[in-house]
Amino acid sequence: MKFSKHSMGSMDSMGPTSNINKAAQTLYAYGLAFLTGREVSQKKLFEKLCERSEPEMARHVLERLVMEGWVSDRRFAESYLNYRSQRGFGPRYIENNLREAGLSRELIKSVFMSAEIDWEILLEHLIARKFPEIDNKKMRDKAERFLVYRGFEWSMVNKKLGRK
Repeated sequence: MKFSKHSMGSMDSMGPTSNINKAAQTLYAYGLAFLTGREVSQKKLFEKLCERSEPEMARHVLERLVMEGWVSDRRFAESYLNYRSQRGFGPRYIENNLREAGLSRELIKSVFMSAEIDWEILLEHLIARKFPEIDNKKMRDKAERFLVYRGFEWSMVNKKLGRK
């Protein structure tokens, strides 16, 4: 079932397709409501739509939402990258989460390249905020584990913590 301006039909129409049209309209409205105030990946929205209908109808509703510009994996990736980087997460952590959200490597790479984030400065600010005084090996090891968990590369962490 492909959607067009007229494919949803009138709510008053009777016939074999009226229940499908009502279900599609309801699912479409649910999809729009789910998107309110947030960007989500197509994969996540598809999963949510499938909770409420058959996968075939969910796929068609998703296609319509994408076609109308309500859903965009690029917008989601840009939004997620900005949000997470501002909260002190590094590139590896963000990239892994975007992959789990169903985004392609090419899209992720493109979004990272256009973001112009200086990861070294971000790392310096995170170290200054979380670990203002690193005065012994135990504290340095703790900071190192934390920063690598946050998605920063070992080489960059070691460089900023004064290790070679």
